Amino acid sequence: MLWRRVMARRPDGMHLSGEATLRFTLDANGAIVDADIARSSGNRMIDRLALRTLRSVSPFPAPPEEIQDRDLSFTIGFRFNK
Repeated sequence: MLWRRVMARRPDGMHLSGEATLRFTLDANGAIVDADIARSSGNRMIDRLALRTLRSVSPFPAPPEEIQDRDLSFTIGFRFNK
C-alpha cells in the first residue's frame, strides 16, 4: 500500500532512467520521521526527486493500533524509465 501511494505521486514526463532505493521510518501517526537513500541511482537528480516525491505523500495512514507504539521502517525501490 505504501509503495502504491508513493508511485502514484511519481512525476510523469521525466526523461530520466534509473532506480533509487529509499529507506524511511514512520511514526504512530503515519508521518515520516526519517528518510534517506539506501542505494543511490547514480544520478543525484533522480535521488533527490525520489525523496521529494516520498515526502510529498506524507503523512501516510496511521498504522493499526496494535503496532502504533513503535516506529516502522520501510525500504522501497523508486524507478524512473525514459
